[in-house]
Amino acid sequence: MDGGDVFMRVLKRGIVGVALLCASGAYAAKIDSLPPAMIGTWAFVKGACAAQDGDGRMVVAARSITFSVSYLELSGLDQQPSGAVYAHAKAHEEGETETSEVDVTLTPTPAGGLDVTIGTDTTHATARCSR
Repeated sequence: MDGGDVFMRVLKRGIVGVALLCASGAYAAKIDSLPPAMIGTWAFVKGACAAQDGDGRMVVAARSITFSVSYLELSGLDQQPSGAVYAHAKAHEEGETETSEVDVTLTPTPAGGLDVTIGTDTTHATARCSR
């Protein structure tokens, strides 16, 4: 078997693999808003649900995330087969007139929480306060 035959076999297997991957639906899907399971008020620490103005909570809406002194406007949402959602965001900080651009990942946890990664920093919301 020469190099051309090996190349053709690898190419055919690659095409079949891509076709199977696409047929299985195992790729990111563009979505217009966050899934309902992610939307609501979340607490980072036990007891933070009761503190309306505390910094131990975040409010997740269809296309935004609000923290005590900042919020993120989400765009370009992609839902992964794992359930995680990747998005681009404009970050608004309290007292600032300029925004910054960040990448955001929201990942449901097996324990029913929601991890939010902004850039390389991850916040663990362990309890849902409300939907």
